[in-house]
Amino acid sequence: MKFTTMLAMIAATAALTLTGCRVEKTDEGNVPDVDVTTKGELDAPNFDVDAADVDVGTTQADVTVPTVDVNMPPENQATPVPAPQ
Repeated sequence: MKFTTMLAMIAATAALTLTGCRVEKTDEGNVPDVDVTTKGELDAPNFDVDAADVDVGTTQADVTVPTVDVNMPPENQATPVPAPQ
């Protein structure tokens, strides 16, 4: 697989992931004073995440399936091995 194709697939996946929900920061956070020992407690920010609404359902559909014709050699005949390239 080409590098640009793989990079495009990763970018598309990241875009879909990031646009799949809405994230709002509801509270500012702060970090403790850092010295040789820490003073205070960690107060991480709070986030309110609303996931996207997804409607899932089923639909009845008629699909035309192609006919496959496989010609197998007789069981007593050896199958030729292709020559190495």
